[in-house]
Amino acid sequence: MTRRTLGMLAAVLLQFQVCNLQFAICDPIPDTPAATASDVAAVKSVLAIVPSDALGFVLIKNLAEADVRIQKLTTTVGAPGLSLRDLLKNDSPGIDKGFDEKGPQAVILVAGAAGKKPAPVLAVRATDYRQIAEQLKLEKADGSIAEFRPPKGPPGLLARRGDFVLFTEKEFQRGLEAVLTAKQSIAAEAAPLVPWLAANDAAFVGTRAGVALVAAEARKALADLGSRAEMNVAAGPAASMRAVLGFYVKLLEAAEKEVALAAIGVWADEQGTVRVKGRLRLLDGSQLGQSLGQIQPQRQDLLAGLPGGQFLVAFGAAMPEPLMRQVVNLGVEFMKMNAAMYGLSPEQAEQLAKLSAKGMEHAQTLSLVMQPGKRGEPIYSNIFGCLRVQNATRYLEQYQEQMQATNQVLKQAAGGLMKPTEVKRLEIGGHPALELQVTIPLPKLAEDNPGARAQQAMLQLMFGPTNKMTAYVAVANQSMVVMGYGTTPERVGELIDLVRSGKAGLAGDADLAVTAALLPAGAQWVGYVSPRSYMGLVQRAFREIAGVMGPGGGLPFSLPPFPQTPPVGVAVQASAGTLDSTLVVPAAVLKAVGEYIRTVQQAVINPNPQIP
Repeated sequence: MTRRTLGMLAAVLLQFQVCNLQFAICDPIPDTPAATASDVAAVKSVLAIVPSDALGFVLIKNLAEADVRIQKLTTTVGAPGLSLRDLLKNDSPGIDKGFDEKGPQAVILVAGAAGKKPAPVLAVRATDYRQIAEQLKLEKADGSIAEFRPPKGPPGLLARRGDFVLFTEKEFQRGLEAVLTAKQSIAAEAAPLVPWLAANDAAFVGTRAGVALVAAEARKALADLGSRAEMNVAAGPAASMRAVLGFYVKLLEAAEKEVALAAIGVWADEQGTVRVKGRLRLLDGSQLGQSLGQIQPQRQDLLAGLPGGQFLVAFGAAMPEPLMRQVVNLGVEFMKMNAAMYGLSPEQAEQLAKLSAKGMEHAQTLSLVMQPGKRGEPIYSNIFGCLRVQNATRYLEQYQEQMQATNQVLKQAAGGLMKPTEVKRLEIGGHPALELQVTIPLPKLAEDNPGARAQQAMLQLMFGPTNKMTAYVAVANQSMVVMGYGTTPERVGELIDLVRSGKAGLAGDADLAVTAALLPAGAQWVGYVSPRSYMGLVQRAFREIAGVMGPGGGLPFSLPPFPQTPPVGVAVQASAGTLDSTLVVPAAVLKAVGEYIRTVQQAVINPNPQIP
């Protein structure tokens, strides 16, 4: 019963992400709505019944509003309709009256018995418990635990706590009892999260106990994966895999020590834009929390200097010194644990990691854009970047010294993935620059591998016919270094001119500006993905595979181009003890998704074997 309901709630969160209400062009709207007093009260009423030792909970703030939005969203993309109210009536628990349709509903997850799965308990706010008891034909209506038989599924149990009726399956009776008898709720611990929860339509919150359980289960899965690798993979690769898995275990252990609450919420605004918002609340005194508290909101344009035009992905990042220290330490730890994979000793790995980190000591912001490129060019080309530093000329000199020192370490390595980089000094448009010939570490494909041809086609699509890439690093002005990967000196020269002119470039793109206005102000990290360019990349991948594999190697129909829309955007914002993320899918994108699905369906019905 409640497992089905829990799955339904997960589907609701997903559908909020892939659908829209309507398409409208309007003035920018706030990235988070102001929570009303009734919304705050609804959230607090749920927190009051969630035990302090619960693993987590799913919250739908207003059932009626959620139903209306889901219906409109699914209609837009042509997906099957879904009604939460109908599920409560026709599926489980099987009630049509006596509950608050405009009130909050929740699924509370509590720990099961030793070795047992967690117990889900559905909480529905009641307006008339006797009506509910009559519909379910209960023998008694005093609110104590009683058995009932829903329209679908096995017999269940229900009970009453305060304004809520609690439902679960019989096998989870201990979980129901835990919610009923809990002496302390999560209300005090989750109090800082109340305004955030009240501003979202639906949310899932993982408590510290839930985070610990997930981390423990993940560690078990990683250990099992490592054991199977020992039995089925050659000694060298198995050792490398074991080292990588060990690094992930350390990350999971850190999460247990740092995270107090983890939450993900969904909000669909009146214009049809959907936001998926995440929040990490860190424990008081945590190392990461202290570092985040030292990071200031970003006030300058993180994409400044990037070239305009069609792009696949673009991002901009502030590089605050407190956080970069932790990133560097993490990188050093990773390199040391995976030294064998790179053909290095642990000492060489540590030396290499510190050399790599040294180049970022005086960096302030970093921005990158990947452009689609022309037919025949590899995916990993036409990548341009801007690095804001304290002194660009000095940075270039230090970078050259760093690359030379790195090459000395790699020359002493006993084989491995990483190879020395050829470094050449030159000028681009009269500005000092470096040309780098980078060797891309590609895996060797076994000749008897039946999928080798397709894999080789994909590798060539990504990196070109060779495993070499030419990159350029150049001084643009006193505080800006520009970079180009898989491009020409002429294109890098154009980027230098753009930076020195002060023109907007990509930051002035009209479509990108639509998405940027929907993201929270002051975010220290932002990223954008173009749906049109992304689908163009998918088309290209299928075309390459079809060309290599011959008849039957690609899709039996032609994928149409995706409509031109604003990009999907993401922002990450740090503050003292909190890390927030926002994924924005603009209304225009969601409308285009519905149109595109219908176009692809027509292509399936009337296939065109020629892939564009």
